[in-house]
Amino acid sequence: MPTKPSEALVGRRYLERGFLDAAMKLFVRNAPAVEAADWILLAERLMERSRIPDVVRVCELGRVPLPRERMLGVADDHLRRKDVD
Repeated sequence: MPTKPSEALVGRRYLERGFLDAAMKLFVRNAPAVEAADWILLAERLMERSRIPDVVRVCELGRVPLPRERMLGVADDHLRRKDVD
């Protein structure tokens, strides 16, 4: 399927409004047309919601570095609360 820059732009607007799942779906579908800054912002917003598996996937697809320090901080918070799977 060819990438569409317009769909990446729509995904960016969804991201700005907090619709992370819709933005992620459009970004994944149009990965070559998505800028690194958009991938990083999506990863940050997903981190705010503690969606670690999605953060890893987004960073891999967008070829951006994992926010390791923040991920470790979230994991430490979960351990302190004894909220682990």
